Amino acid sequence: MSIQKETDISNELTTYTVNGKVTLDEILSEVESFYDGDPTPNVLWDFRDAILWAINAKDVEIISSYRSRFTEGSIRKKTGLIISDEHSQNLAIWFQGYGKIDELPFGVEVFRTKSEAIEWLSVV
Repeated sequence: MSIQKETDISNELTTYTVNGKVTLDEILSEVESFYDGDPTPNVLWDFRDAILWAINAKDVEIISSYRSRFTEGSIRKKTGLIISDEHSQNLAIWFQGYGKIDELPFGVEVFRTKSEAIEWLSVV
């Protein structure tokens, strides 16, 4: 597993590219590190090359509730998720749904291509 982080200050975007098998703890570690630092308003998680079979619906709920602790000042923030397979898409849709249930003050959208995600995030 590897999670690569890249920050583009000029576009206010942090991109996480996930490769291989990833666990709940690895994702939570990155989320915590992101919000403990100086988070950008826009976040892009690229899971196209990730293997998410170890992640289940309960894990998605934990991630969603975990990130709700870090929402202060998040009104204009957006999180884009890029996925490539059906299992990942289901997880991403659950994540999106939990955000709506928790009334988190930022948008979450799911995409199949990076170009679609970048357009939605309005960064070039």
